[in-house]
Amino acid sequence: YDATLVSFSGDSIASGTEVGMYLMGLESSQFSYGNTNINVTFDVTSDGSLEITTATMTVTVTGHTDTKVYNNSEQSVTGYDLSCTDALYDATLVSFSGDSVASGTEVNTYPMGLASDQFSYDDPNVNANFEVLDGWLEITAPDAVIVTIVGDNTTVDYDGNEHEASGYTVSISNPSYTEADFTFNGTDYVAATAAGTTFMGLEGQFENINPIFTNVEFRVTDGFVTINPIDVTVTVIGEQNTATYDGEWHSVETWSVTADNDLYDVEYDIAYYCNPYASRQEVGTTAMSIEPSCFENINSNFNVSFTVEDGYQTIEPAEITINVTGNTSTEVYTNTEYVVSGYTLSCSDDLYDETYVRFTGTAEVSGTEVNTYPMGLASDQFSYDDPNVNANFEVLDGWLEITAPDAVIVTIVGDN
Repeated sequence: YDATLVSFSGDSIASGTEVGMYLMGLESSQFSYGNTNINVTFDVTSDGSLEITTATMTVTVTGHTDTKVYNNSEQSVTGYDLSCTDALYDATLVSFSGDSVASGTEVNTYPMGLASDQFSYDDPNVNANFEVLDGWLEITAPDAVIVTIVGDNTTVDYDGNEHEASGYTVSISNPSYTEADFTFNGTDYVAATAAGTTFMGLEGQFENINPIFTNVEFRVTDGFVTINPIDVTVTVIGEQNTATYDGEWHSVETWSVTADNDLYDVEYDIAYYCNPYASRQEVGTTAMSIEPSCFENINSNFNVSFTVEDGYQTIEPAEITINVTGNTSTEVYTNTEYVVSGYTLSCSDDLYDETYVRFTGTAEVSGTEVNTYPMGLASDQFSYDDPNVNANFEVLDGWLEITAPDAVIVTIVGDN
């Protein structure tokens, strides 16, 4: 016998998907032997086969659960969840023949009644075991009822008028508890005119009168009227005066105060801490030195900002005219030198004081020959040392005139 001489003309495969027994179908006629010198008989004593057995999986059924507070009406919970980790699992093949509802009205726990025999798996190739965790509804007694009270409120900007708020809203955590189950012993009204917040006073005014609900909590948000102060700009302008120097004292002592809102009374709503006064005699400026800190708003209905323009007294220099007249002289030629010097000052202004005049030139002229010799006085040679006075010098120059003699008389007196 030589196994290499055996030939097979069939298909040695057994295959299948569903549960069952699958044969290869081997037959002796499918075999031959490659040596004609030997008569070989093939005896197929056992056909090949594949057996697919039923799969087993576990499907977990979890009934829905809920805990609800008693409300004097029927309440319920329905449904369940399926879960399985097996790769063959298909939730669409699960069938349910029961009623997945748990319901009740009174305080108690109500089971849904789910059982494994209510579930089946519509696949003959799979044996599904259902592990059931029953669903339930628990109705509990109301531990606490929360009654939320929110008072009406009004918020406006101050306008001098009265504003009001009235009433309140109610919300209750348990629908079985109503507004008829409590009383209100206060006043749900408030009114105000001035800036600030005024409350109704709702807190502590509510009382439970239903003996079934022994734990009632009133959460109160008080009603109120809020009036916001309004912005006002107050402008203060100090008196401003400019005078020409006259040796006298000059002063300013008033200010103007205005507000950009007619509701604000600058006479009664401001505290004044400074006096509007400035006085001056000499050239220059003296300020009142008023500033925002000199003023304080005393009316809480307003947010006030102070804008201040300071007052002042200014003295400007006086203008005077001083006449300068240079001295003059007319002399007849004598072949000798003549000299003219000096000048005179004059001014009609009462402020004039000759001691303030300063001269930086030379007020003198001389000559011998026939001619007219100017002194050379000019206004820029003069100044006035009083800072309160601007002096203008009008100069009439001095001069020396030497004239030729009209006739010469020679008197001869002989000796005797």
